[in-house]
Amino acid sequence: MELTTQRAQELLKREKHFEGKRAYNFPLPGKRLNLELFSRTPGRLPFLLDISREAFNIAKHTFQNRVYTTVILARLDLGVRGHHNPDDTEVYGPHLHLYREGYGDRWAYPLPREFTNSEDVFLTLDQFMDYCCIITKPVINRVLY
Repeated sequence: MELTTQRAQELLKREKHFEGKRAYNFPLPGKRLNLELFSRTPGRLPFLLDISREAFNIAKHTFQNRVYTTVILARLDLGVRGHHNPDDTEVYGPHLHLYREGYGDRWAYPLPREFTNSEDVFLTLDQFMDYCCIITKPVINRVLY
């Protein structure tokens, strides 16, 4: 599904809520967690929060917020060297992908100021949920690496 950049930004800024009552463990290496979210207004639009960890590079984590099942509005990559953008620019270290019309999530940007310590995965996850306007957050238990 193709969105305009403006529509994607509107959806990213829309308040989202997690409805479940149970707590979830942070994924182990090679695993992922997909949680359903929803927006109350207008209507009940479904969103997803994905939390995944690389199997072989345990420092690599990916958090993403999706809509319409397949459209990635925002994706945060931690524990990576960088990203090569479609215009041949490079972004080094942890970075944030934002949906861009005609490119989907292939465009990355340096981490915004909202992310204060990318070395702290759990803090960064919480800040990512804030960035994506997840108001009612799921409980994610910290697990030992």
